[in-house]
Amino acid sequence: MCRELITITRKHDKSVLVCARTLPQASASTKILEKNGFTLIGTVIDPDDGEVWEWRLEV
Repeated sequence: MCRELITITRKHDKSVLVCARTLPQASASTKILEKNGFTLIGTVIDPDDGEVWEWRLEV
């Protein structure tokens, strides 16, 4: 699913910054992001979820 969403996004606009947020701990979600080329940027505060990790897909 992750890979397909990246493909759809890139087909429509290659300049879009693709980001994801996860709970601040290693998990299945973080493994999926890593396998799909995302890089952990750091910890941010989400207004709804509190402290989370932010990930970005490098172009």
